Amino acid sequence: MFLAIFLFNIIHPGRYLIGPESDFALEKAEMKAAKKAKKEEKKREKMAKKNGGVYVKETSDGSVEGMEMV
Repeated sequence: MFLAIFLFNIIHPGRYLIGPESDFALEKAEMKAAKKAKKEEKKREKMAKKNGGVYVKETSDGSVEGMEMV
């Protein structure tokens, strides 16, 4: 049992279960997208709290892209 656990720590099968036809690749991409959306939502809430309930998204050139009440 120790040997099996030791080998899984060195060579985990998850490294090799990736690819275009793998279900694991889709789950990973979905999880990544959900994490990014959650991070964006937290950023919006933080900015809205800072600006008194109004979220303003500015682009890199300084123009306003979107504005909404939160």
